Amino acid sequence: MSDHKDRPTSQQDIERLRQEIEETYRGVLELVYEIGEPGGLDEVKRLRDEVRKLSTELEETYRGVIELATTLENDEQRIRSLTECAGLGLWYWTVTSDALTVNQEWLDIIGLSAAGFGGTLAEWDRRVHPDDLPSVQEERHRLLNGERPFLHAEFRIETAANVWQWVLCSARVMGARPGEQARQVSGTLLNIHARKQTELKIQTLNLELEARNQERMREIEHINHQLLDEVRRRQHTEQALRQSNLQAETAHQEISLLTDRLSLALGAARMGIWDWDIINDIVYWDDKMHALYGLIPDGQTKSSRIWETSVHPDDLPTIFADSQKAILDNTDFDSEFRVIWPDRSVHTLKTNGMIQRDENGQAIRMIGLNYDITHHKQREQELREAKQTAESANQAKSLFLANMSHELRTPLQAILGFSQLMQLDTDLSDKQRNNLLIINRSGNHLHELIHDVLEVSEIEAGRVETRPSDFDLHNLVEQIQAMFHLKIERKNIGLTISLDEQVPQYISGDAVKLRQILINLLGNAVKFTDDGEVSLKIAVSSQPGQLQFEISDTGPGIHAAELQRLFQPFEQGLAGLTKGGTGLGLVITRQYVQLLGGELSVTSTPGEGSRFTFTYPYKTSHPYKARKPAAHKSVTGLRSGNGSRRALVVDDHPQSLDFMVQLLEKLGFHTLQAVDGKQALDEFKLNQPDIILIDLLLPIMDGYQVIKQIRQTDNGETIPIIAVTAGASTQNVRQAYRCGVNGLLRKPCKLPDVIQLLEDMPNIDFAYADEPVLQAATYPPKMTPGVLAVLPEPLRLKLRSATESGDIRQLRECLSDVEQTDHALAMDLARLVDRYEYDRLLEILN
Repeated sequence: MSDHKDRPTSQQDIERLRQEIEETYRGVLELVYEIGEPGGLDEVKRLRDEVRKLSTELEETYRGVIELATTLENDEQRIRSLTECAGLGLWYWTVTSDALTVNQEWLDIIGLSAAGFGGTLAEWDRRVHPDDLPSVQEERHRLLNGERPFLHAEFRIETAANVWQWVLCSARVMGARPGEQARQVSGTLLNIHARKQTELKIQTLNLELEARNQERMREIEHINHQLLDEVRRRQHTEQALRQSNLQAETAHQEISLLTDRLSLALGAARMGIWDWDIINDIVYWDDKMHALYGLIPDGQTKSSRIWETSVHPDDLPTIFADSQKAILDNTDFDSEFRVIWPDRSVHTLKTNGMIQRDENGQAIRMIGLNYDITHHKQREQELREAKQTAESANQAKSLFLANMSHELRTPLQAILGFSQLMQLDTDLSDKQRNNLLIINRSGNHLHELIHDVLEVSEIEAGRVETRPSDFDLHNLVEQIQAMFHLKIERKNIGLTISLDEQVPQYISGDAVKLRQILINLLGNAVKFTDDGEVSLKIAVSSQPGQLQFEISDTGPGIHAAELQRLFQPFEQGLAGLTKGGTGLGLVITRQYVQLLGGELSVTSTPGEGSRFTFTYPYKTSHPYKARKPAAHKSVTGLRSGNGSRRALVVDDHPQSLDFMVQLLEKLGFHTLQAVDGKQALDEFKLNQPDIILIDLLLPIMDGYQVIKQIRQTDNGETIPIIAVTAGASTQNVRQAYRCGVNGLLRKPCKLPDVIQLLEDMPNIDFAYADEPVLQAATYPPKMTPGVLAVLPEPLRLKLRSATESGDIRQLRECLSDVEQTDHALAMDLARLVDRYEYDRLLEILN
């Protein structure tokens, strides 16, 4: 291999060595003379003789070295000639210094010059194809570690012309002792690109040849099958010919018998046969046809005008249009019409006919049947009337439920509301506080019963809809776990919640209904378990796009006979009767699961416990900042710096009005009051409140109209409005948001819900007993442009246009449309609008 240096001649080396020895000898002699010690001269002579002897031996050794060098140089020349002829690249790698020395043939294979090659293994690896580099490095590692004596590898390498070229590399370790890391490696590099190309062509040709052979074999096999099928068909034909005469005679007898049977069947079915010669306009009727028209058979042929004299005048255009359509469109004739009998009675007939055509496709004949469907039509009319009656009854039931919802929830508002207010009084005795707890607990139980009954009615009426949105599943589970924490501690049982690693954190679905399903099932499990534990397991189902939920308990279990009626309204097992309850929780739960596209099932062993499982369809969603529930802390009032806040409370029910006024005043608001819609508008225009809490069912002018008129004023575009309703229907809720409310409270209102919703409103911030100074709320959650991907493109463009122009009314209309797609997103956008954060809204839209 060439290291680009000139080698000195052997004679020069010997001469230089001899001169060095003579100079050394003279130096020693001079030193001895200077010392002048006795016997020194003899010692110098002895040393001189030894040096001369050594010089002679070195001269002989160098002659041998010169001969060996000459031989090696000749061998190297021959090897160089062979490698040049074979195009074989040689390389030598010093592992410790990563120095790589190559010959010219190696450089020619890569297409580099000696000056363009850096001389390191790393530069070589950089040119190896990325797909081949891992295997090349693995083989080199095994060679260096002594796992194999040789290396043979085929791989692609990039030439200087940026072309991938196949090469064969061979190598072995030099001078490595057993157990030591290799220090030197030498090898060869051979261009095998042409051979590889040939191999690939041969492989391609082999595959093509094999495919052709297989295709040919299939063709031969197909031909064989065809020949066998032809032989079988001929055999069958011969057998059929032998049986044809016998079958023809038998068929003639069967046709006669079938004709008789058909006549009997048509007579029993009250069907008449008609035959219309279209060319000659002649109609033939059998006896049953005459009976269907209330006529007496006369045995004569008739003209098609017979229909004009018998068919009801209002139906004549229809029957003639249907017959012409069948003739022109080459379809069967099918129509219904009324006929008037000679006694003026009206009957409804159904007709079906088939058309015969000549060789030119012209209709020449139509044959068909008529049969009486008068009774059927009467039955249809009765069913329509019954349906209308049922719809009217259902509408009355809905109205009744709406009224009952208001009538029941409104007094409950007073019971629960004032009991909650009284619990805030620190001067109560223990007995009084205990009595209030009993009142509150009983009121909540009554509220749950009313809610369940109304919810079942809503489900049965088909008014419950899914409201999908993006939410944090993990956070939802944490909230539910916190909700049951106290109950679990009181009963001294365990609660285990586990989520499989594959369960996504952020999903899209109906979070409200999923939360209610889990609360109902876990609530039942905790209620019936007195010893042991309750568990909730969530995993990804084997069905695509489905989550699997499993709620298990170690309660008393359910007997097989009770399982059959477990999901029936107001039905409870023996354990349920002893524990109490409405018997509607599982009914609502199952309806919710089915509404979401899943299925709820239960297995139970008496004495061991029960297990409820259900599937939940979902879609993965983008991460977002989930809203955290409010901490359970005592609110002391509005935080300093909020200034005076005026709240307008509108309610026609005195107890509900008084409760909300007292609650808001305890929270630090100055309250204004109104008992109807007109008074609410007057108070708003006169006093300009900072927030409005309005009941939707009001005299003179309902809450929806009041909200719309307030939003149409200049000062009412941004004021926070909270709707308060005793209604239970989703239609009422949707209508309220369309009118422009910022939030909604259901009667009876609970203190935590009221406080949470108020704190969500802009410019309202509460102070807590143990936190005198808090940061302001950071709602809405941090949003990115990706959250608007769920909205249709026209709606996004309309929303951007309204934002750029600052058109509040158009923004409200857009938010109403957004609410139909994603309620949570509509609320977040509404908060941005309420805070006039148009720049932030444009960032999201752009």
